[in-house]
Amino acid sequence: MRIVPLVLLLLSGCAVVRQPPADYDLGPPEAGAPPAVALSRIAVNSPSWLMTPLMQYRLSYLSGTRREAYADSRWAAPPAELVALALQRRLLGDGTPVPGCRLAVELDEFVQDYDGPGQSRAVLEARATLQAPRGGDPLARHNVTERQRAGADAASGVTALAVATSRLGADLAAWLGRVAVESPGVAARCRGA
Repeated sequence: MRIVPLVLLLLSGCAVVRQPPADYDLGPPEAGAPPAVALSRIAVNSPSWLMTPLMQYRLSYLSGTRREAYADSRWAAPPAELVALALQRRLLGDGTPVPGCRLAVELDEFVQDYDGPGQSRAVLEARATLQAPRGGDPLARHNVTERQRAGADAASGVTALAVATSRLGADLAAWLGRVAVESPGVAARCRGA
């Protein structure tokens, strides 16, 4: 009779206890000053393979066409949602609604890319379109590619992608500043003037 509990105890010790995956976000969003062009809204979209919280990486030194996902790490939300939150905080300030143009961002890439064993970089690629306050007229377009060195694990990829996202926000703010200077008619249209 005592053998059965002992056997069950030994068998339970053989079972692998799997920890739930670690959930990551991009850290607290950076607040910034409103850009030179008035924005009412920012929308970030992504292709289907980025519409998941899987934390993706690519082993480019083995195959440039194969995407993998970390088993024990994932995003707290799909990357487009995390990037949208960061950009809204950076470019819309306190979030008080104001009349203005809309900024549509297409997130084309958001991945940790390994150049070799233990050598990786975060890659963020996006296309931004400044749209008229009413209708969908594109007023200006801008492409952004951010690359940031990372280490050989998911946590270093998170840190690098957070830096790349911050740089994306700074790049878009600078671009909107150039639009305001180079195309005053566009800036006026966004203000509703």
